Amino acid sequence: MNTSAFVTSIRIKIKENQYSTFLLIFAFCLFIASMTLEKIIGNLLVERLEEDRKKEFTHGIQVSFEERWKIHTNQIRSYAYWPEVWDLIKAKKNDKAYLNFQLDPSIDKQFDFFGIYLNDQKEFIIRWSEGSGEKRPPDFKTISHFYTTQSHREGFTNYIIYFNQKYYLTTVTCLADNNGKPMIDGIMVFSYRFDKIISSITALFPIQIEILEGEDVPQQAYSSVSLDKLTLPGSKKLTLIFKPDISRAVLIRPYIISLLAILSVISFSIYAWAIHKIRHADYD
Repeated sequence: MNTSAFVTSIRIKIKENQYSTFLLIFAFCLFIASMTLEKIIGNLLVERLEEDRKKEFTHGIQVSFEERWKIHTNQIRSYAYWPEVWDLIKAKKNDKAYLNFQLDPSIDKQFDFFGIYLNDQKEFIIRWSEGSGEKRPPDFKTISHFYTTQSHREGFTNYIIYFNQKYYLTTVTCLADNNGKPMIDGIMVFSYRFDKIISSITALFPIQIEILEGEDVPQQAYSSVSLDKLTLPGSKKLTLIFKPDISRAVLIRPYIISLLAILSVISFSIYAWAIHKIRHADYD
């Protein structure tokens, strides 16, 4: 082999090694760039989508509460604003007044606890829904608060209170005429189990919900809704904490990785094709 041919073969081998090295460097840089883009794009996209998702969940929870409170409000007009019954009590015909509520089959289907108190020491009537457990009504300290704040006063007040080993959405109102004007001393209490509300919300949205008692919301909590405005004075702080069953990051990242992988394969193929053309041009 003459010197010129030997030198030429060496140069070809060097160029081939350079092309291989360039290809490896390009592949490595492409991999790093893809992973970096995946993190940046993924995090920004997931963060934006999660913010929208939190608003959607929070709105859904609030709407569920509002719908339940509307049911309470409608029943106030049906049961608490009933002058004919309160006239019976005025006339000392309590037994007849009692029967109007005791024989009504719809009360314990719409509420888990229903009570009328003509004073703050003793109930006039109590109704429970099926499956209400031990059936322990609110203690008389709670009833006394309800009585003081609502007896012979127009309107109603909504609460979340704990009794019978559960939390209940509770509405308290006076005993009034058709226009909501109080007629006699006393209060009416409507309560609906809080866990039923949670069940209805989780049936609509893919989230997990729990009540946090008397503590600050953990920093790692996904999101929360304060219930403090619905608690009794002096009661524990209540917060509704919720999180999705599956995070958007888990759902979205596989698609982002797949897209970047496809783009990487296309880029790598174009680069390999260009190197191939350059090599053949050098040989020519």
